[in-house]
Amino acid sequence: MTVLNLNKTIFDGFNNTIHGAYGCFQTPSGKVNYIQVTARITSKGVSLEDELAGKLVPVREILDPKSMDFSQLLQRDLDDHRVSTSLVPYILEGSKTPAYFPPIQAILLPFQVDDEMQIPQPVKSFGSYIDTPPEQDKMGLFWKGYQYGESYRFEHLSFGDGTPVSIREGKLRWHSKRARLVVIDGQHRAMAMLAIYRTLHKAWKGPGSQYRHFYENEIDKLLKSDSSAIDLIKNGIEYPVTITWFDDNVDHHSAARKLFVDINKNAKPPTKSRLILLGESELIDIFSRTVLNNLRADSSTFPIFAVEYDYSASTNSQTGKWSALVNIEMIKSTIYRALFGPDKYHQNVDVKVSVGRDSPSQLDERFREQIEVGTWLPEFFESSSGEMFLRDSLGNDNFPKEFVEKFEERFSRSWGQVVINVLQSFLPYQSHVEALVQIKNGWVDTSDNEAALAYEAIFDGVGLYWTLKDSHEHWKENSGEGIVIPDTVKAWRYIQKKETEFYNTRAKLYLDEIPKFQMVQDLFNKTNSYACLLGLVMTVGAISKHFD
Repeated sequence: MTVLNLNKTIFDGFNNTIHGAYGCFQTPSGKVNYIQVTARITSKGVSLEDELAGKLVPVREILDPKSMDFSQLLQRDLDDHRVSTSLVPYILEGSKTPAYFPPIQAILLPFQVDDEMQIPQPVKSFGSYIDTPPEQDKMGLFWKGYQYGESYRFEHLSFGDGTPVSIREGKLRWHSKRARLVVIDGQHRAMAMLAIYRTLHKAWKGPGSQYRHFYENEIDKLLKSDSSAIDLIKNGIEYPVTITWFDDNVDHHSAARKLFVDINKNAKPPTKSRLILLGESELIDIFSRTVLNNLRADSSTFPIFAVEYDYSASTNSQTGKWSALVNIEMIKSTIYRALFGPDKYHQNVDVKVSVGRDSPSQLDERFREQIEVGTWLPEFFESSSGEMFLRDSLGNDNFPKEFVEKFEERFSRSWGQVVINVLQSFLPYQSHVEALVQIKNGWVDTSDNEAALAYEAIFDGVGLYWTLKDSHEHWKENSGEGIVIPDTVKAWRYIQKKETEFYNTRAKLYLDEIPKFQMVQDLFNKTNSYACLLGLVMTVGAISKHFD
């Protein structure tokens, strides 16, 4: 790589800088660069460390949920109730036991910010590689490193000739219009610190401002009632952060999703729905996301807010939110039986689905037939990593990554479309969706706090529904006479009122009679289930098999 000696030819307009100890974690798929840094919260907020504390924002504030692809999802859901009532007091309240958080894990990912809309959009690359020459700073220290376009520059402490010194001190700079920090582990810890920072500096602005209702009162109350908390802020709260980034020969966002799954497999297990949304190692997870993405397309008449993909109490048998018809686990299980079979379920609809272990070879054989791999995939294929694939051995967890888009395309044209057609065409589903759309269109002004939170919980927010429910339960258990009702509790009560309105609307649309309310409720207790969705899709499969 050529060293550029003319400094003026190298972009140097980075608006974020952080220093720390650097290193590199080598893996068979490439290296993961990292820098260990310190974030700090003080009442003044003027140092680089203080600035970092305000930049570790959750993904929900970086990506617009309405335009976000499900494959881009990275730990978007946050339990704000748990953060405000448990983690924030843990940090600020005086205690005989010192409070400590393990390092927050963040990753630098490539984004492109539209100058007009200011909404970050994920991109695949940071830009072109530039080997930067040694530069001397105001203190006489030399720094040598590399840069990717106008996205970021990493430099290490060096001698004048560019040779690294034994002290592994690094400097990472990036531009917020080309790169963003995304928290992939410790997002609740990071949110606790961010909430304290924003409350202290009155920085609840932009996409995160609507969540201040969970935090401001709690933090202000702690700071006013606990002198040790005030002293803590004066002295500064420091906490460790590990920032990672990949070389530019990988799909950064895909690699970040895999890193998230790897981290959480070895920690407190995330929900099944979360692993489906992030999984890259099984085609069935990828196909489940494909269905969600296709539902989100403008041509779909089945709205994505009728799908529950954020349920913390993991189950594939029933939805937990009244507004949802199906959840992502129901979709995944249905796709699995439709695509992988085995064939006995498609040959006879009376065959009971067993809980025993099916033959993996038979399942994969049916999958290859359904995707018709023999018509478009070579008999032998060597991946970019040197791994050899035999067409007749391909299966759910054995497939070349280079053909993922083709797999998705073939699935979407066959069973993926069947699933969507069932969701769009089954009469009870249509009545449910129509009632939901009527409720949505008739929602009051969402500038009102509780109405806005309730609206997001039903139609936009990932995980917010359950957070509001927990907040309401907590308030009921801990409130007394004369206690001011917080907006979060009002929002949950608003949701409960809308639930009753929704059920009456659905009964009227389905049977044209509200008096038969209970009959409709009993019906939808059966149709809003995995058994119903699977039965409908498998019936289509059986009919198709019969007329083959």
